[in-house]
Amino acid sequence: MARPKNPNSRMKVVSARYSEAEHQAIKEYARSIGETPTTFIYQAVMNELRRNNAPTEAYPDNPNQLSIDNKVD
Repeated sequence: MARPKNPNSRMKVVSARYSEAEHQAIKEYARSIGETPTTFIYQAVMNELRRNNAPTEAYPDNPNQLSIDNKVD
């Protein structure tokens, strides 16, 4: 039996390009704090949005309703 879809699952991908030196710095820093580079980048972006009081969610049932999600990941 297939698992039911979670409407809050992360399915979209955003890519970024880094120089070799930047990529290595990200990998090394993420490793030093016990995270993967992907998790580190995700957390850094979300923390920056929250710090600037920018919306982190748009509710699908009301596309004009934006909200700050204060959960810490």
